[in-house]
Amino acid sequence: MASKEILERVVKKYGIPEIRDTLASMKAGDLQTLLLHVYEIRAAELETNDLMNQYRENRFVRLATLSQAEFTDFDAIAYKTLPSGYKSVELSPVAPLGSNSILTKINQKTVLSTARNIEVMADSVTTLALECAKQRKALLEINPENTCPIKLCTSHRELRLQHFDEESGFTSHFRGFSLAAASVFTSDESFAVKNLTEQIRFYLNLLGDLSKNGYEVTDAKVALSNIRIMELLTKNAEIDKTEVMHNTQNPEFRPFERYNMGIPSTISWQDEIPTDKMDRYCLTRVIGYLKRVGDKTITRLSTEFPKVHFYYDLARNAGIGYYTDLCFKITAKNSRGITLPLTDGGFSNWTERLLQSKKERLLTSGFGTELFCREFK
Repeated sequence: MASKEILERVVKKYGIPEIRDTLASMKAGDLQTLLLHVYEIRAAELETNDLMNQYRENRFVRLATLSQAEFTDFDAIAYKTLPSGYKSVELSPVAPLGSNSILTKINQKTVLSTARNIEVMADSVTTLALECAKQRKALLEINPENTCPIKLCTSHRELRLQHFDEESGFTSHFRGFSLAAASVFTSDESFAVKNLTEQIRFYLNLLGDLSKNGYEVTDAKVALSNIRIMELLTKNAEIDKTEVMHNTQNPEFRPFERYNMGIPSTISWQDEIPTDKMDRYCLTRVIGYLKRVGDKTITRLSTEFPKVHFYYDLARNAGIGYYTDLCFKITAKNSRGITLPLTDGGFSNWTERLLQSKKERLLTSGFGTELFCREFK
């Protein structure tokens, strides 16, 4: 049942048609006081049997799928592999209300909001972005021309409200390892190349180190994309944006084939991207940017990791509304021959918006610790 229909059912049942608008218009402190009192009453009505039933049945309070010791071992390897300049931070289990729905286009319904105008951590990289912006702001207050980068990382448990199919390997709450690098715009694209190279190198080195510690990892692949390609195609070609957005997590959705674009979905990084369709769909600039930064990045990495397959994914649609342009994805096969996504990262405008400065740049990425430890052992 759609959320609108659920709301209409509740309003009709209790005969208070204005309740949603009334609550939404209340001052934050007043609403908090009201809801805390309501939950105090509800909690007082519960018995020990109710508590046990909740613990047994609620998917959000279940134990993690692995032991804490396994996560500790993983983190120890990750921190030893971490590039110099990154500072590890321990985040709070909660974030400011709207951390994800404001910075990204993630629906607030997929985030666990609380009665105290905060939300349970759903995506640690948005909180890393807030901390990067806070530290960059402190530097800029001392020197408005400061270009000192802020590089942070964290290992954190995150919780999402959407349902996941069991075969997907994803769970309602999970542990991830995240990176964030913030600095200022450089016209020669050096920030993009340097930090993209650094973060991808870290994850590939991490996979190598994990392989030496009991994990079986083969056929690692790195796909570089520019999310602007799909955004422009939904504007300039007859591609249904609604369909594209509904299929961001569907690996079987192939928009270029679906709409007969005549553009290859993927190409090797050493191949030239066809130009005959670029002008027609206004893709020349965004594909050119992908190739310039991508070629420099992959040239550096391909000699270090000759067994890794690097390529361009031109048809990527996952990340629309989240990333602004360049993004990457790392996949690998486990001992059962199953290919799984392990890392996702890209550039966003979050620090630009938080600091109200078009000079600010941010690259974030995350590694699925729990998925990896469970599926690659």
